[in-house]
Amino acid sequence: MFRFTIRDVLWLTVVVALGVAVGLDRLSLASARGRLRDLEDGVRILKEENANLFKIAGEAHVELDDLQDAISRKGLVVEWEEDSSGQKYRTPKVR
Repeated sequence: MFRFTIRDVLWLTVVVALGVAVGLDRLSLASARGRLRDLEDGVRILKEENANLFKIAGEAHVELDDLQDAISRKGLVVEWEEDSSGQKYRTPKVR
C-alpha cells in the first residue's frame, strides 16, 4: 500500500494547479488570437470598402463637374447649398 505524506499531497496539488493554469492560459491565448484574426479581417474589409467609396466619390465628383460645366455652357449658373463645414449638398439651384 502506498503511503503519502502531507508534503507529497501539497506538491501534487501545486503541480496540478500549475498544469491547469498553463492549460487555461493557452486556451485563453488561442481565443484571443482568434478574436484578433477576426478583427484584422474586419479592418481589412473596411479598408477595402473605404477605398472603393473614395473611388466612387471621385468618379461622382468628376461626373458632377462635367455636368456643371455642361450647364454653365448653356448660360446657366449652378448654385450649391453648403452646410456649416463647407460641404456642398442637396439639389443644386439652377438660375
